Amino acid sequence: MAALLTTSHETVFVKGLHRDHTSRPTQDIEWMISPYVVQVAPRLLWRADEGEWDLLGFEAIDGRHAVLV
Repeated sequence: MAALLTTSHETVFVKGLHRDHTSRPTQDIEWMISPYVVQVAPRLLWRADEGEWDLLGFEAIDGRHAVLV
């Protein structure tokens, strides 16, 4: 799941995986390396790892969709 969420204070990019998803460990890796990639990647602002979902909230930046083909 990925979405841009806008509140009255800010816009954040949120990406998440269901706790049972096979790629969920990648969320752990992203969380751990985030302090080391701030010069080349959006800041990771928070993590919500509760219930059935593991969500990462990043600063929203202007950009374009990745082409993954």
